[in-house]
Amino acid sequence: MAIKRFIRRLIRTSGWDLSRFDPCSSQWAQLQQLLSHHRIRLVLDVGANIGQYAKGLRDAGFKGRIISFEPVLTAHAKLKKAAQGDALWTVASRMAIGDVRG
Repeated sequence: MAIKRFIRRLIRTSGWDLSRFDPCSSQWAQLQQLLSHHRIRLVLDVGANIGQYAKGLRDAGFKGRIISFEPVLTAHAKLKKAAQGDALWTVASRMAIGDVRG
């Protein structure tokens, strides 16, 4: 038990915290279970910003395709960088998606 406290204290001095992962209370794990249950293999990430949602899906274990859409120049550049190295994550050309032309 002393080792556990030491490690936790060491991690906290770096500004982080360590806690037990509980899939039942993790929104990402629940989402991954839902996607898996319904055999979802493609996620359209509309208004992707810099890729936080897609990264969350990957961290939760989603192995399907992700197509991200983002119109803002600076966010789109960061999004493209975030998706590098992930063959199943495509970043579309800059565009907005909505129900109105403009």
